[in-house]
Amino acid sequence: MKDLIFGTFCHKSTPNLYNFRCNPQRTFHFDEEIVIQHGRFNQNSKNKFEELNISTDQCFPIHTGFGRRIMREVRSVINKDVNWMDYGSWNRSLWGYGIPESALKHVNSIIGQSVIYTDLFCLLSLNLSSVRYLEIGVSAGKNLLTMLNFLGSAKIVGLDVEEMSGRLRALCEGSSLGVPEGEATSFRDWRGNENSISSGREDFATDSRGNEFSYVRGDKLKPGTWNLLGGMKFSLIFSDALHVPKSIISELDFIIKNEMLSNELIYVWDDVSIGQLAPLRKSAAKLFDLYKGMDPVLVFTNIRGTYGPPRRIAIFCSDRALMPTRLQL
Repeated sequence: MKDLIFGTFCHKSTPNLYNFRCNPQRTFHFDEEIVIQHGRFNQNSKNKFEELNISTDQCFPIHTGFGRRIMREVRSVINKDVNWMDYGSWNRSLWGYGIPESALKHVNSIIGQSVIYTDLFCLLSLNLSSVRYLEIGVSAGKNLLTMLNFLGSAKIVGLDVEEMSGRLRALCEGSSLGVPEGEATSFRDWRGNENSISSGREDFATDSRGNEFSYVRGDKLKPGTWNLLGGMKFSLIFSDALHVPKSIISELDFIIKNEMLSNELIYVWDDVSIGQLAPLRKSAAKLFDLYKGMDPVLVFTNIRGTYGPPRRIAIFCSDRALMPTRLQL
């Protein structure tokens, strides 16, 4: 894979950040001392597990030198090239790469200085002893590409029903190790047409930072897709595909059935609407049960994505120590 580093901020080149990941206490050290108000418990929840509703400022140190360095590195990748998705590629795709037509013009917009979820993911990754990242719903690839740039010595997997976007494909040119012939499956596109797609996993050569990258194409509602990830375990999962109750529940069920969860886990759901709260909490309850011997927590916050207005996300942590110090209440 081509070298994706556009800045100097990554695990291997920055000893202090590497030390954060290796810190046995798994707590963050920010550049300046911060006094933060405690998040509130969700008193209306009928669940037995703990929920926190917090602001963006409570989960990301935007006013510190440490936080600003992460944001600069993220923007050095995302804003390097604004040609993330063109209309032709979008129109030929199965589901428009998950991008509404009305939002297509915003996908290539420059990211400003508001905190986005990519900033938060990069921050959270530093507190994992081993980063194995799964992104479900890659879309144009803006978030995934940044994670490829930021992480070091990590396993990174993107999963989507769409073909790899042209931007990602161009950056991975020449490093593909081939795509084993996959299982043919039918899939209905956004126009209502039946399509036959071949699911498969494409592995890429280890990059200059020691990252191993794979792209899995397949329908997340079908077991065969998850079989392509056999033997893999993940510590950081970002769920951003098909935001309907059936998908939320079956996704985690497949992951648990295939034993894909690491001993420590951060699991993030994007675009959480009122209608998704019940299935999301049902899935979260399963995670709380799996990690009941630790100190798990479920966090809700509003944050911007790689384009468009802020959205609601939910973050499950198998241990609150995986969250920034300010949330270790």
